[in-house]
Amino acid sequence: MNILELSEQEIIRRNSLNELRAMGIDPYPAAEYVTNAFSTDIKAEFKDDEEPRQVSVAGRIMSRRVMGKASFVELQDSKGRIQVYITRDDICPGEDKELYNSVFKRLLDLGDFVGIEGFVFRTQMGEISIHAKKLTVLAKSIKPLPIVKYKDGVAYDSFEDPELRYRQRYVDLVVNEGIKETFEKRATVVRTLRNALDEAGYTEVETPILQSIAGGASARPFITHHNSLDIDLYLRIATELYLKRLIVGGFEGVYEIGKNFRNEGMDRTHNPEFTCMELYVQYKDYNWMMSFTEKLLERICIAVNGSTETFVDGKTISFKAPYRRLPILDAIKEKTGYDVLGKDTLSFIVSILPRIGQLIMSSISSLAVNLFVMIFALYFMLIGGKKMEAYINDILPFNETNTREVIHEINMIVRSNAIGIPLLAIIQGGIAMIGYLIFGAPNVLLLGFLTCFATIIPMVGTALVWFPVAAYLAISGDWFHAIGLAAYGAIVVSQSDNLIRFILQKKMADTHPLITIFGVVIGLPLFGFMGVIFGPLLLSLFFLFVNMFKKEYLDLRNNLPSR
Repeated sequence: MNILELSEQEIIRRNSLNELRAMGIDPYPAAEYVTNAFSTDIKAEFKDDEEPRQVSVAGRIMSRRVMGKASFVELQDSKGRIQVYITRDDICPGEDKELYNSVFKRLLDLGDFVGIEGFVFRTQMGEISIHAKKLTVLAKSIKPLPIVKYKDGVAYDSFEDPELRYRQRYVDLVVNEGIKETFEKRATVVRTLRNALDEAGYTEVETPILQSIAGGASARPFITHHNSLDIDLYLRIATELYLKRLIVGGFEGVYEIGKNFRNEGMDRTHNPEFTCMELYVQYKDYNWMMSFTEKLLERICIAVNGSTETFVDGKTISFKAPYRRLPILDAIKEKTGYDVLGKDTLSFIVSILPRIGQLIMSSISSLAVNLFVMIFALYFMLIGGKKMEAYINDILPFNETNTREVIHEINMIVRSNAIGIPLLAIIQGGIAMIGYLIFGAPNVLLLGFLTCFATIIPMVGTALVWFPVAAYLAISGDWFHAIGLAAYGAIVVSQSDNLIRFILQKKMADTHPLITIFGVVIGLPLFGFMGVIFGPLLLSLFFLFVNMFKKEYLDLRNNLPSR
């Protein structure tokens, strides 16, 4: 590291490190340092009338007051802080006073780890302290700690920046009191939870973290690749599926306390990596689970807080079992005053049921009538072709050539639709079945059959089938196949309708694709389902008549000799 990148304090501390080594003092000794006491235990067990207790402690220097030959140090170990009284002559009984004058006063800094051996006493100010007889350097701190001062239980210059606290949690633990308590409480929660489940006779297991499917919950997974197997795997989003397999295998009850991973947002209360406990037990129902959970939470609360009550945001919350059980409808009534099952609601539902039934029946009947009329019209247009030709020949005020051209155009459009509509339905249904098969949809044959019929329905068409199937896959947690099917349906299935229609109309009726597009767009609002036939037919005849007018009148007039 470039020395220019270091702060002034870091440079001074590195120089002190080098001086310690030059004096023959290892700033990072590997040897064991034996301790026999903790700060909290020393304070709790101290008695003035007993012989001074000999102790050996270790921790960080968090503050110090140097007063010539004597100094006071605040030492922080893993459980708390305690004051240490250090004198030059006590730690340097011989002629060599370098340990105090140079090492302690000049080369040691706040944050350094030291070992202290001495006896416990009470100062004139009444504070329980350690009188040091020996000082050992255990570790030199290169980076300075944030200075947090406490007076009468109040913190000054506190380390509160959330960004720094959560990115440097180790610093947060060192300088802020009460942070370690959170970790200790969590450990108590997990320990109590595990003990309770073990006592109930249930088996703790470990299930795979890398899974071939992202199942057990509806969430976006983290994806990784297994090189040896050459397959994609997912970090589990839930432990559920493998735990249920163990129940099927014969376990009475199984549980797992493990990590789940969900590649979704992140905020103060939402971590993509989180610990979850799942429990599965044979032959139980939700009532048993509620009772068991109540007792479990009560036990955990007692273990963590010493009682069944705790304080959150100034409110007292009791975890004493049993809890109040409130059905959802009763909860709605209690919080809103509205009775979902009341007379008003039931009367409203009864009143609208006939209208809903009429709407459904009218929609079904309208669809059936439209389909029947379209098929009926196509049938009679085909079988009654000769009579229709004769009728058209009688009413059209055109010469024989133009009349034949009009009749030919009508016949081609009708025949192409009569053959093309069923053929289009079959082809589009087959294309949809390929997608259903690729993306793991259930009942592929049934869905393909329904898609064939859906092609006839204007505007929405095949989306009436493939979109609900994609939504079902998404709800089931299979997001990969859901998104794939949705994209396949929107791009391939839906667009194939236009492409196939263009090809059929061009091959069977020699109709320009744009006539088919605009004919259907214009025909649907005017004729409903029949617009699929009559729209392109009318538009094609319109352009035919325009062309006839051009040939018969405009071109003829332009070819007349000028006078």
